[in-house]
Amino acid sequence: MPRPDDASTSMLERFSETECERETLGAFLEWLRERGIQLAVWRNDEHLHPAHRPHSELVAEFLGIDLDQLEQERRALLERLVSGGADSRG
Repeated sequence: MPRPDDASTSMLERFSETECERETLGAFLEWLRERGIQLAVWRNDEHLHPAHRPHSELVAEFLGIDLDQLEQERRALLERLVSGGADSRG
């Protein structure tokens, strides 16, 4: 399996390859939330503060998925599909 930091691996491929892991991690984070367990971050004032990041962002970052690049690739693929469809109607 390609490594997450392998530049030749597209984000669409990486996203697809990690479906099971994403679902498992997302379910675990939801399980924590249901039990009142929050993720927290240290701030400069030396106190913990709730981490206000969507679970999907945390999971993607952990798995080496760049969500901005993923969205760009999705849009590019859609554009190719739409353009290809227009050419074939010709």
